[in-house]
Amino acid sequence: MEDTTFCSILDILCNIYRGEESLCIQFWDKESFTDGPIRCLLYDLEGEFPFRLVEFVRFLSSLCEGAWPAKCV
Repeated sequence: MEDTTFCSILDILCNIYRGEESLCIQFWDKESFTDGPIRCLLYDLEGEFPFRLVEFVRFLSSLCEGAWPAKCV
């Protein structure tokens, strides 16, 4: 995937999840199959650590709204 496409997708996902506790809870619920493909993106970013550190931290930051999601991060 081209870097600009990847960054655009990441921007969209961060905007969707930021401030939405219910979406963050659903993301971290491993039994929720809906967010499975998005979790794969997080695992890809983790695999590229430390080369995509800024993107990794930004995505994690958008996924920590609420007490339980914050613990998951």
